[in-house]
Amino acid sequence: MNQKASAVVIELAKKLIDVSSQRNNDWEAAYYRFSFDKLQIDSTALYSVRGEGFFFDGFKCVGFYEDMEALSISLVKEVDKNKGLFLLVVRSDFTYEIKFEWTDLGKWKISKEDGQSGIPSDI
Repeated sequence: MNQKASAVVIELAKKLIDVSSQRNNDWEAAYYRFSFDKLQIDSTALYSVRGEGFFFDGFKCVGFYEDMEALSISLVKEVDKNKGLFLLVVRSDFTYEIKFEWTDLGKWKISKEDGQSGIPSDI
């Protein structure tokens, strides 16, 4: 990853930490998933407290998704891919990691369907 892409990842992590801290002082980890292809983009985020996931409400976190998606699009341009996804994981101790996937657009879903916690599996 080049220097500009690294700077974007750091900015994404800062924003995710900031909004998580605003939502709940007891948050342990937060997850931001961004997927893209030529026709659409999709982003989902949630934070966890004691293993339970809580989605960030776009109405309560004004501008959060817009800012994150704008940064994500700039990151996608830097990695020069036209299809894929990434998962950003931040923790309350301010550590973070980012994972990329270029073929399996179903990976690392953030979902509460079928009784799931919302926390991405297989990370």
